Amino acid sequence: MWKIFWQLRAFELLSSISSRAFTGALTWHYIKNQGEPATASYLLSIYFFAKILSGFLLSPLGDRKKKNHIVLSCALMTISAPLMLLFTSQQGSSYLMVAALLGILLLGISDSLISPTIAAIIPQIIKSELITKAMNRKFTIDSIGGILAIGMGIISLDSIGLELTLCFITLIALLGACLISTVFKSIPPSPGHKDSYITNLMEGFTLSYRFRFEFRWNTIAALANFSVSPLISIIIPYITQHYWHGEGWKIIQLEAALSVGILTSASLIYPKLNKLNIKKETIVKISWFVLPTLFLALCFTQNFIIWNTVIFFLGIAIICNNIAIESTRTLAIPTACMARIQTIHHVFILALIPFGFAITGVALQKWGLQHAMLLLSAAIVMAWLLLRTAPKMTELLSLDNESLVGAYERLFPPETGGK
Repeated sequence: MWKIFWQLRAFELLSSISSRAFTGALTWHYIKNQGEPATASYLLSIYFFAKILSGFLLSPLGDRKKKNHIVLSCALMTISAPLMLLFTSQQGSSYLMVAALLGILLLGISDSLISPTIAAIIPQIIKSELITKAMNRKFTIDSIGGILAIGMGIISLDSIGLELTLCFITLIALLGACLISTVFKSIPPSPGHKDSYITNLMEGFTLSYRFRFEFRWNTIAALANFSVSPLISIIIPYITQHYWHGEGWKIIQLEAALSVGILTSASLIYPKLNKLNIKKETIVKISWFVLPTLFLALCFTQNFIIWNTVIFFLGIAIICNNIAIESTRTLAIPTACMARIQTIHHVFILALIPFGFAITGVALQKWGLQHAMLLLSAAIVMAWLLLRTAPKMTELLSLDNESLVGAYERLFPPETGGK
């Protein structure tokens, strides 16, 4: 089953690279070539709004329909987005904007389904005692691939132009579609449900609320993404253009620092902490003490070396936290509602990103870098404060993998709502 896992992970990685390179190139085009950071922010906001809305409306699909059909459909949509932009790149700016909007919408729909669907497949193909290892691999590949892909789109745009960049992105998406076709028949079936689609749709939200830790963590992650996503996609290109002479390689350097931090965390630090029997709860609390500290540090300097250092430690803190929390969630969620809960989780954690992009773009244009960073830091501090009172976090994070399986049902029974 590890072979299927790695094939699914490779497909998800290629899809993520294609999507992130597309949005990265588009963002850099409007920030550098057009001088319109607000337009870049608005396009990214539309992408995340599409991702959130489709994630909500389509959340029951993973528990009702065949997962292999879902991921293959998403692969085809990922190919279509850069192709549309490529065909209209010579037709004028208005046509280009329309194609960009349509491409962003398609990517929003496909991206809303790929990650939660594959996250729902993992417990079906990997034994419970290996879930932490699987999630470690998943977050390492996801994070590094996604971050480097943004830089890939930016460097490609600077070096080979828009059309060849779009051809390159299309090729990556096509490789992903070919890969998923090789494991099409090996993907386990969905459990299926006799209830109506609307019933399943609403049940995903009611279960996420009933499982109180899940609801609290969704809120915390939403606030974190409100800050982290604009930092990577808007703040770093902006500070490069306005403080570091518009040198695109510096964006790559910062993203490389983040990727090295992620890799160090996943391959060295977290496994070492695990061997030392450091509790998951301790890892999570330390990570969330470090995160707001790092964000606040970035508010008061534009020094390139300091930014590299802080971004490196940011990658370490994020991944240590994510492995601890997500390996716990993946086992604690009941199998019968896994796809719905995971999709609703993705909807929740993305919910504030469009507002983060929009507010960051406006703050940069009206007040400048420091005020924008202070706003993002405030959201991280709020998330840290919410984490301190997360329901039954200690119980969940202290359970072994065998006891964690379906633990949400035991810890948050319906008659009490988990209180």
